[in-house]
Amino acid sequence: MCGIALVHSKREKIKHRLLSVANEELGIRGPTSCTHYLSNDVYMFQSILAIQSEPKDRGFAQLPHHYDVTLYNGEIYDADENEIIKDVNRDKRLASVDGMFSIVNVKCNGQWFDVNAYRDLIGEKRLYYYDSKNLFVIASTPRFIFEVMRLYGETQEIDTVALQDYYVMRHGITNKTGIRGVEMLPPGSKLTYNKRGVKIEKLWSTRQYLRTDLTRELCKIDFDTYVSQLHELLSRTMRNMHQKVRPNIDTFSVVSGGVDSSLVTYYAENCGIDIVSALTLTFDGKDTIAQQAHHLFKHLECRQWSENVDRELYYDAYLESLRVCLEPISSHDFASAYVLYGMTSPGSIIYTGDCADEIFLGYKYYSNCITSEYALPVRSDFKYQRLQEIEDDYEYAYHFFMDNKYTSRDAHAKAASFVDVTYQVPNSTLLSADLIGGAHGVEVRTPFIRKHMLEYGLNSPIHLTQNKKGLNELFAKSFNKRAPIKQGFSGHPNAMFMHLDNIDEAEIIFGTLTNKGHSMSTDVEWKYINTQHFINSIYHV
Repeated sequence: MCGIALVHSKREKIKHRLLSVANEELGIRGPTSCTHYLSNDVYMFQSILAIQSEPKDRGFAQLPHHYDVTLYNGEIYDADENEIIKDVNRDKRLASVDGMFSIVNVKCNGQWFDVNAYRDLIGEKRLYYYDSKNLFVIASTPRFIFEVMRLYGETQEIDTVALQDYYVMRHGITNKTGIRGVEMLPPGSKLTYNKRGVKIEKLWSTRQYLRTDLTRELCKIDFDTYVSQLHELLSRTMRNMHQKVRPNIDTFSVVSGGVDSSLVTYYAENCGIDIVSALTLTFDGKDTIAQQAHHLFKHLECRQWSENVDRELYYDAYLESLRVCLEPISSHDFASAYVLYGMTSPGSIIYTGDCADEIFLGYKYYSNCITSEYALPVRSDFKYQRLQEIEDDYEYAYHFFMDNKYTSRDAHAKAASFVDVTYQVPNSTLLSADLIGGAHGVEVRTPFIRKHMLEYGLNSPIHLTQNKKGLNELFAKSFNKRAPIKQGFSGHPNAMFMHLDNIDEAEIIFGTLTNKGHSMSTDVEWKYINTQHFINSIYHV
């Protein structure tokens, strides 16, 4: 987890204030070292969290007339990342690696200026960009771009189309942010920037994870064999993720009392990873997750560290989450994550159980699914701009499983899981992991979306995965008890209404959704509250 940025000033000299803006907005993402690159019209920044090797701190580098600089954020687990990054066949090689990354290669020979940027297939690492007649900016966080726009006097407007998209689906899954013009490079994509402008192309697709050979093989095995293979796969995944970590890096984990995070912690310890603490939250006046998780620790070597979150602490974390993400946040879990990651120290690693529900069918709606939940807009009169893309992926996955002898009902459930992995995971869960984790200088690692684990889950048959059947059995074997009812860090989301005098701005933008005084569902109320707080945070109301 590192901070990277590029600013190309097209009409005036680079402003040296960028150095302090980068330190403020991106420096914490790489608390070990940083390098500033500078020329008359180009500024680049690279901060490093040195997890695998000691960093080389260059501090400041004046760019020559000819240069070739690569900015890198992330980790590649199954190959030499330096070799991959420098490979002339990088476009093809990056498609097959197991890793999380965003890469920006910048070349200049004095006459021409070329940028090639990449983002990993699942979308673990963010990469945002902005292009106008005066500026081209690309960075790990949208907030850096926002501050650069402010520094150069660029117009900053709320992107109402992006905010409307936020109301259409369960979570916001657009590649836009809340500020017009600041957009995110889609997962598995390449951005090219040169004198002809910006070009975005899709290089890799999650469809490559749907494998007929693996699907047919897994349909033939019995449940005990399946659980045994899951055990071996999760063990190997944890070892691979931690094999290059320097011994002085502190490692934490999350234990929510449920299946996924508890398993990750258990397998981390069994693979020799020294967990400093397993972190848990409780919420004042609500659930008591830490107490319910306490009994698990007799099977773990690490200590339990619990933090109680009252409404004011949650509110402060919520506002910081809005600031970091530069848009209404996808889930109220973001504020909980902000508190959780703040319990670690900058420069550390934290393992989570995120994304298992999408891969191993943990959500209840998979049981009776006949379409993706993302294909059901809240407003039927608003045409969502990415709906066709989602439906195409859904249909592809549905027919893939039908061709492999699944029943129609089971094929629907697997197709819903597939599009959730493709659209929800990068735009909600992993958005929090990268931006909220990065705001604390913490590398958040998610074992369940490592390449082989992801392939295994997506191709597993319904009778072995429904309601996370295989993972539940692993939990029972690990902790000598049956898996508990699904839990999470619920927070105090709708209590944020007490910090608002009204929702007039939200009514102006979204007045057709509902009328003031009419009842709203708790989900829609949360989105109204969240939208208003975001608008206030931008205009400093």
